Amino acid sequence: HACYLVTGGLGGLGLELTRWLAARGAKCIVLVGRSTPSQGALRIIGELRSRGIKVDCHRCDIADPEHCAALLAKINQEHIPLRGIFHLAGILDDGLLRDQTPARIAAVLAPKCWGAWNLHALTRNMRLDHFVLFSSVASIFGSPGQGNYAAANAYLDALAHYRRWWNLPAMSINWGPWGKVGMAARMGEGDERRRLEAGIQSIEPALGFWMLERLIWRNSTSMVAAQINWYTFSRRLPADLAPPWMDDLIKEYQNDMDHDSSEASAWRQRVEECPNADRLDLLISLLQQKAVHVLGHSGGILPDTDRPLNELGFDSLTGVEFCNAVG
Repeated sequence: HACYLVTGGLGGLGLELTRWLAARGAKCIVLVGRSTPSQGALRIIGELRSRGIKVDCHRCDIADPEHCAALLAKINQEHIPLRGIFHLAGILDDGLLRDQTPARIAAVLAPKCWGAWNLHALTRNMRLDHFVLFSSVASIFGSPGQGNYAAANAYLDALAHYRRWWNLPAMSINWGPWGKVGMAARMGEGDERRRLEAGIQSIEPALGFWMLERLIWRNSTSMVAAQINWYTFSRRLPADLAPPWMDDLIKEYQNDMDHDSSEASAWRQRVEECPNADRLDLLISLLQQKAVHVLGHSGGILPDTDRPLNELGFDSLTGVEFCNAVG
């Protein structure tokens, strides 16, 4: 006997969340997006409606306070009382910090930050049961090239604590990447490979919603929900840059990490023992191996060793990864 609002509800993850809400007894769900529903979305919505579930779709820029106010007024007029908000809206615009502009940063902040604030401000006097913000591990771990996205999600985390301070329902979930649905499902092969090499694995939808149900029952303000290989994740962190909360994890895996440093030690020894006349060729060989790995070329060789790396597929992010690997 309640209505639930899902922002970003016409995307893959939003539609899966809608199915989950319906399976848990929700009879009235309002989906909000910036575009019209795709054919796939219409099919899912049709399936739910055929089961007697009221599903409404609205185009709305929730970052605009007037648009958001009009949407909530319409919901209050046409539906049973609004009791839950699930805020999934967000966009990506990746790039190194030096390449970011105020406009690019603002575009990423708008749907997550200003959308969440508008929803908070316009519903603070309503009797909500749930105010669930879909944040990201990017605001906890950092994410190469996603400074704007990490900042936007950190805002969601802070807003959840702010609402709790006012005794309002709030929960910010720092999700790892979802498999098959969501932004991570649209990653290119290079981005996917870098993520897996960092030890961060995809969350299958069935597992993700199993997590979500338990997190809602647990009702903490802010939590990480992710699939992480901590050994792989830990050994890729420079010791002096690891966040304090990872100290115990790093200590736990220190022996294995020390063993992994043997490759670097072996290269150092080879360079030190190599005659001066051959040292340059040896170093070039090392650089080529690292470049091949970053680019993901098969066969273990560069297609043309005389071409600049940016002509072979390097961009800002792969350049940073290459520098880290060589370091």
